[in-house]
Amino acid sequence: MYKRQGYVSVRAAYEWEPATLLAGVGEADVLGVEAALWSETLTAIDDIEIMLFPRLPGVAEVGWSAAGRDWDGYRVRLSAHGARWEHMEVNFFRSAEIEWP
Repeated sequence: MYKRQGYVSVRAAYEWEPATLLAGVGEADVLGVEAALWSETLTAIDDIEIMLFPRLPGVAEVGWSAAGRDWDGYRVRLSAHGARWEHMEVNFFRSAEIEWP
């Protein structure tokens, strides 16, 4: 089982604001987001899952939500996925930033 934590915290992934990265580019100019995963050192699906979950849902919300998202509300919504991921045997990172049930 892959034990190493990813390099981007759950909160950092969620609070990322793509429209603030380049001067002169506003929210209306951003057509979408992507969640790249550099997999050169990942050798199994467990490695991939722990690098993606729970950060991937945060990046998805960045893509469909306006700037100024609510971290505290998101933490509650995200924690509800923990039981589902466990049932599905997803190897997710149990970040201390989230109160998992």
